[in-house]
Amino acid sequence: ANIPLTEKLVLNLHAGKQHFQGNTAANYEDVKIGLTNDFGYFTGAIAVTTANGTAAAYTWNGVNVAGDAVVISAAKAF
Repeated sequence: ANIPLTEKLVLNLHAGKQHFQGNTAANYEDVKIGLTNDFGYFTGAIAVTTANGTAAAYTWNGVNVAGDAVVISAAKAF
């Protein structure tokens, strides 16, 4: 869900669940709460995410990417 708080500020909410038949190690649930703001010349966002995927299925280059994270981004459309 993207809920406008002001003309330029949006609250971002997400909840998801992934289920694989026959490969329960890859199943996970995830949640994201964030804010996106239109600064006029670019859009900025910050979000907190969490997922409960197993380390066996979601470890890349020695890092379990299925845990908690803070994500900051900026985008510019041309």
